[in-house]
Amino acid sequence: MNSHRQNGMAVNKLLKPIPSITSSTISLSKLHSHSPFILSQCFKDIPAVQRWRDLSYFRSFASHPIEIEVSSHESSGYGGRNETTLGEYLNVLPHKLPYRIYMAQFPLFERIPQLKDDVDSPVVKSILEQGEVYSTSTWIGRQSLTPLHHDPKSLTNLFVQVVGRKEIRMFPPEIARDTLRLGHGTLQNTSTVDVWKESIGEGFEGVISAGDGLIIPKGWWHSVRSEDEICMSVNWWFKLKNLRIDEI
Repeated sequence: MNSHRQNGMAVNKLLKPIPSITSSTISLSKLHSHSPFILSQCFKDIPAVQRWRDLSYFRSFASHPIEIEVSSHESSGYGGRNETTLGEYLNVLPHKLPYRIYMAQFPLFERIPQLKDDVDSPVVKSILEQGEVYSTSTWIGRQSLTPLHHDPKSLTNLFVQVVGRKEIRMFPPEIARDTLRLGHGTLQNTSTVDVWKESIGEGFEGVISAGDGLIIPKGWWHSVRSEDEICMSVNWWFKLKNLRIDEI
């Protein structure tokens, strides 16, 4: 792979930086542009950015059951699902382990509705009002990796980083499928290519830190990882409204 190191991350020369904007006013036409973009520090004022970095904040919710993925550090795919409690998980998470653990794509706000208020903000509301929300998930881990995949093809993804930072690599829906080495059965939307070690063509890459957001347009392939720090993220999948003539 033709790559070099920049800011601690291996950068593929075929990958451009994900465009970044600082405006918290996002139009429907911008969301329909079918191109990803980072919303730089547009979510820095949501309560979770301050509250969630202190793990003791979750103490009163410790007994709630959750599911986590468990996999080897060498794995570039999804891990097996295991049940635990939020308290047990957060007690173990700061420690070095011989395997990777990750609370991935978990409906935390369904289990603990009180936490939903921590991610409410005018910016979140204004973006989600541009469509119909399908579901919301929370992601908590360290040294985490989500393999290259695309979300359900009709859905746009608003991804907000709450604690720590994550690296993203993204590829357009039109990328040649014969380069993806797709999984089988229910994993036909997931590639077995490790895009952090292999090149599959032109795309984008970037880093999001606490307070940043990312729009992942429908159909875009993406892989997300974090290094050795506790990271927390929340995302919303939503189906965009159709554009009116005056919004084109």
